[in-house]
Amino acid sequence: MAGAMTAELPGLSRPGASVTGRDVLNPGGQHVKYDLLQTLGVALFALGAQGAIRQLVDHGNAGLLGWLPGGFAASITVYVLAVAVGAVVAGWARGRARVVERSG
Repeated sequence: MAGAMTAELPGLSRPGASVTGRDVLNPGGQHVKYDLLQTLGVALFALGAQGAIRQLVDHGNAGLLGWLPGGFAASITVYVLAVAVGAVVAGWARGRARVVERSG
């Protein structure tokens, strides 16, 4: 492939391995999108957990959701939903990444 970058890192890759944008989307590199989804899910989980703990310790400090109408009940609900959605997304992405690794 003309113009393709070659990645030659001693001990980390095979000589002449091609790294192109197309390689990321091939079945062999498709796990990258699941890794990104897993990272986003863990970040959402961490933000939600941190916010919920802060809200439970200090009911008056809503943190990122201070603008949200509804007070304590609304903000704690959103934080708990963020934890749940983050956990589901991260778990799903991890499972899909494993399936892609095995099949690729």
